[in-house]
Amino acid sequence: MIRRALAFVAVGGLLLLLLPGTPLQLSYVYSDSMEPTIGQGDGYVVGPTGDVTSGDIIVFDSTTRDEYVTHRVVALTDEGYITKGDNNPSTDQDAGHPVVTDSSVVGTVLTIGNKPIVIPRLGSVVAVLSTYWPLGVLAVILAGGFIERNPRARDVVRVNDLMTPLVITAVLGSALAPAYGAPTYEMAFTAVTTDGGGGGRIIPVGESVTRSVEVASAPRFTYQFVEGAGVTVLDIGANGGSSDVVVRVPAQTSTGALEGTVSSHYYPAVLPYGIMSSLHTLHPVAAAIASVGTVVTPLYGVHWLVVDGKAPIELRSRSRTSWWEFR
Repeated sequence: MIRRALAFVAVGGLLLLLLPGTPLQLSYVYSDSMEPTIGQGDGYVVGPTGDVTSGDIIVFDSTTRDEYVTHRVVALTDEGYITKGDNNPSTDQDAGHPVVTDSSVVGTVLTIGNKPIVIPRLGSVVAVLSTYWPLGVLAVILAGGFIERNPRARDVVRVNDLMTPLVITAVLGSALAPAYGAPTYEMAFTAVTTDGGGGGRIIPVGESVTRSVEVASAPRFTYQFVEGAGVTVLDIGANGGSSDVVVRVPAQTSTGALEGTVSSHYYPAVLPYGIMSSLHTLHPVAAAIASVGTVVTPLYGVHWLVVDGKAPIELRSRSRTSWWEFR
């Protein structure tokens, strides 16, 4: 009964994390735009929208950014909400983004005592799971054989019924995750006629400057490739549990707000770096398929040579203990 209860708790946790229809969901911020309220890479809990008021932190679908944004409502207008990252020098609307409407708001960040519920470093955990999730799928399937079942039940599954879908799902899922689910870090700048102190998010008009952004570091035994949009990536340096990415911001011809983004792609380090770099330049999916295939293909080949794919896998129960048994 204890193991069954733990299984229900685990499944319930996954549903809370993954299903878009659940009342509460977890997410995390890619950038430092909400610091110090929500640190870069920290997670938070998203609840139903309700009545949005000034000061609320909302999650909304930004069509101009083509992503979800978590920022604070700083003013209400007849057209919608004026939003701003706590660490940004200007509002999103001053940066050229439209007013946020109710139809684009997907939820409100839950708070206790006006402070958001924060889950430290959730982004780093997600990065590891995104890279190595096929191992987690395999672990869940194997663990399923130890969950108590009805002693009278006799579940028989063919070996290939289990292995073939698992391999296909692992390869395709691992290929799509780094290509379309890469963490993206926002950087909002304001160009002024003077340097305004020589750093930070204030940049001088007519000059190209360098700035840095902190991103989640690559998990162990993983390659990390960082790309910039609106900025040029110059260098990546380790900084404890994170990485400092140095970027060049192009010279601006006029004053005003501008934005840049930095995206991180992660791949298991199973092929030489030069090969993975070339494949990543070709397309992230190509790099992901090559790295995952390097691990999966030999194992699957051994499976076909050694294991009878038509043999049934039977779940038996003796003395209240279950296990997977090849017959």
